[in-house]
Amino acid sequence: MMDLAVCFKQRGLRYLCYFLHQYRDVDFHIISAYRFQSHELTVMAKNYPNVYMDGYWWYCFFPESISQHLLERIQILLAGKTCGFFSDAYVLEWIYGKAALARKVTAEALENMVKRGFYTIETAKEIANQILWENAARLFKIQ
Repeated sequence: MMDLAVCFKQRGLRYLCYFLHQYRDVDFHIISAYRFQSHELTVMAKNYPNVYMDGYWWYCFFPESISQHLLERIQILLAGKTCGFFSDAYVLEWIYGKAALARKVTAEALENMVKRGFYTIETAKEIANQILWENAARLFKIQ
């Protein structure tokens, strides 16, 4: 049975649920392009075992947007359901800067969770390692 337990701000996302359900034997990796879709997409990744959240598209690749997306993801999803960085690498020189920004914002978001008492430093380090390396290695079979 398909789970539509998402408060849709955009009607088009409802059709994405039908698609994800229909092809539930295929893994889908979603990057978010807009801040206002972040919550719904993250909930969809929570509700569908074949859906993962992977990075941020260039329209929201700014520290505040990345932080909002990441905080939502680490609070809603299991740590194994998100990757901290994805790039289509259409401009090779941008990869280093984008990866560095993603790591910095990830560290800041996890530090925020530690300061607020939600994670220990050890837990934050484990989550960072999963988000920034282990998940991509496992999901994309990177050695």
